[in-house]
Amino acid sequence: MHAPLETSGRADRQIEMPSLAYRSWFLFIMILVSASVISERYMMAVMVGPIKADLGLSDTQIGLAKDLAVAIVYVIAVVPLARLADRWSKRKMVALAAGVWSAAVLLCGLARNFGLLMVGRASIGLGEGAFTPASQSWIADLFPMKQRATVLALVLLGTSLGTFLGPAMGGWMTEEFGWRKAMMLASIPG
Repeated sequence: MHAPLETSGRADRQIEMPSLAYRSWFLFIMILVSASVISERYMMAVMVGPIKADLGLSDTQIGLAKDLAVAIVYVIAVVPLARLADRWSKRKMVALAAGVWSAAVLLCGLARNFGLLMVGRASIGLGEGAFTPASQSWIADLFPMKQRATVLALVLLGTSLGTFLGPAMGGWMTEEFGWRKAMMLASIPG
């Protein structure tokens, strides 16, 4: 049985949608990936004290590394990466983004100074900047227009899940294993 056809916005073309099973699996994975990227970003909130003490950072340095590095790179990178997602494989873009932010979290765990921590945190922003537009465009490719708002809302629930899980798991793992191992473990899901 074929999935229902939906027009692509052009009267001369019709696009066949993938099966419901494929789209359901895709949606489940995108929720998990969305939760992963956000949890890896926000888990550092509970690690500020141990990271500051271990690396001998000032309040300014930890503030720059924790939030500003991620935000600045994301803002600079998201539009060019969105244009790239329009011209290249969205699947590869999402996979590459996951690899970048996972490697970035691992780099944060290995950082021995402020500079490496900044590079790691900035790279998290780069990974997020690649993931967001590519994943949303991919959703538009796979779901009929009448379902897109719901699908995007479900994927965004993953970000809320990540906002909860990142600090919760990060706090527990930091307490159990130390902040470095916690970061290294957090790099695995991506």
